[in-house]
Amino acid sequence: MTKESSIFETDEDIINRINEEIATIDRDMVIVKRIQEKFAGILKDVDELTIGGVLVLENSIPGDLYRNYIEKHLKNSQNAEKLLIAEREKNVKALTDFKKHLNKMKAES
Repeated sequence: MTKESSIFETDEDIINRINEEIATIDRDMVIVKRIQEKFAGILKDVDELTIGGVLVLENSIPGDLYRNYIEKHLKNSQNAEKLLIAEREKNVKALTDFKKHLNKMKAES
């Protein structure tokens, strides 16, 4: 959660804030997936357009160097995806725990 709780926040405000965080992470995940698809497509193109270790499009670019460059960015996007998944799980747990706490408080009153 990026915003800190305020003493003036209602229970509903806290639930809404956590849900907004989860929705933001979900939108970010869509973007990361699109990036991964693009990089995977580029890798496929590099493989198809590399002849004798040289990328045919620019006869001066070594295909292996370009491939390594793209693979590095694909790996970075996969790491970003892992971080987003962990952050989402943390927020879902926080939401679940908070709702359990509210239910316990209601049961005790």
